[in-house]
Amino acid sequence: MAFKNVYLAVVEQLQTNSNLLTYIHVDNFVQGFKESLSTKKYAIIFEPGPETEVTQRQANVKGQKILELEYEIQIYCRMILVSNTVKSAIIGNETNKGLLDFVDDVKAAIREDMSFSYNTYGRSLSVENAAGSFDLDSSNRYLSVSIDDKTPTGYDTVFCGDSTLAGAVVAANIQASLRQLGQFDDDGYKLATCTFNATTNQFTINSPHIGPSARVVVTAGASDDASAELGFTTPTEYRGTNIIKTTFGSVTPENKAFPVRFRMLPLLVTEETLIGG
Repeated sequence: MAFKNVYLAVVEQLQTNSNLLTYIHVDNFVQGFKESLSTKKYAIIFEPGPETEVTQRQANVKGQKILELEYEIQIYCRMILVSNTVKSAIIGNETNKGLLDFVDDVKAAIREDMSFSYNTYGRSLSVENAAGSFDLDSSNRYLSVSIDDKTPTGYDTVFCGDSTLAGAVVAANIQASLRQLGQFDDDGYKLATCTFNATTNQFTINSPHIGPSARVVVTAGASDDASAELGFTTPTEYRGTNIIKTTFGSVTPENKAFPVRFRMLPLLVTEETLIGG
């Protein structure tokens, strides 16, 4: 479902762009061609194009293979003639943007974030706990936390606390314990984070890395296990995601019928995915 998620991230970024919304009606950000569109002057049509395997390489984490996939999203900038002349539709006039300005605005909206807020860290999310404080003690104080498939000595005795503590304090203890296991900034542990959401009473442990080889696996501590108390018996684990390249293809005219004018902007997005992961 990676193409779908990238596609939706692109759509959302343009749909919420403040400049585009000054002259494009919110209903005219259209996913896929359809028989008819409203008669409003401007519309953007998002049409998924081809998906291509670009290259494959070996990652540095337990021999995992990373595949690069390129997705093409065809973005059609459509406008109805804003005056009696084609010239005004192309270059605009005193009151309306021309088609070339329209395309430039779409490009600018994409350039604001070329990863479309899609890139994420590997992480593990606890279940929602019933309360925001946790009863820990000498027999109920450790978790096992593997980050990016690494298991350094002590990974299975990550200290959470040994008294009744607020969730934010437990999270700080977990983060400090993880970071003590780190030797290098890029080893996953030295810059790991743990946070607590006081609204849902959930913990999140994050790898400091983005991309599909980044992950966090939380299991029972080797002894004095606290996973049940903290909601980590059935955590939700997310591999990281990473867009590594975004480029524009050639803008081409797609003028279907007078008085409607189109420009088609191919957007090429390359994402890392994990083979068999």
